[in-house]
Amino acid sequence: MPRPRRKTERAFNAKGLRREEGSDHTKGKLFDERGRYTGIKTKTSRSGKDIDDTLLFLMGKQLKFDTRKQLLCFIDCYWNRDDYFNMLRKKEEVYIYFHFLFLVLRCTRYEQRDINSVLRCPSKSAEYKTNFRI
Repeated sequence: MPRPRRKTERAFNAKGLRREEGSDHTKGKLFDERGRYTGIKTKTSRSGKDIDDTLLFLMGKQLKFDTRKQLLCFIDCYWNRDDYFNMLRKKEEVYIYFHFLFLVLRCTRYEQRDINSVLRCPSKSAEYKTNFRI
């Protein structure tokens, strides 16, 4: 069975994503018809573990997915390109802030000031001033 990182890379390649490598993550860029891109980063450890449950919970809550299965399907890029862009249009916060949720893990504690320091878009920041304490 392939490791999660390889599985993710294969899914990205199958969906037309340009691959970028980081030290502890796999990231891909998906371009839309206007040439804009959505950066999709999945957090994987060097040992090849899956995304941890704490992050999945935060992502599901923030992006308002109905079930965990829907969220996992979104992360694994199982949809075709058209379905993926339709999802991005329906969930604008995914288009703008998908990478933000992965940066949350880099904060030493889930505190409001840490989360706010990561936000870079002042027009949307008010929507995301919620309590992320665990």
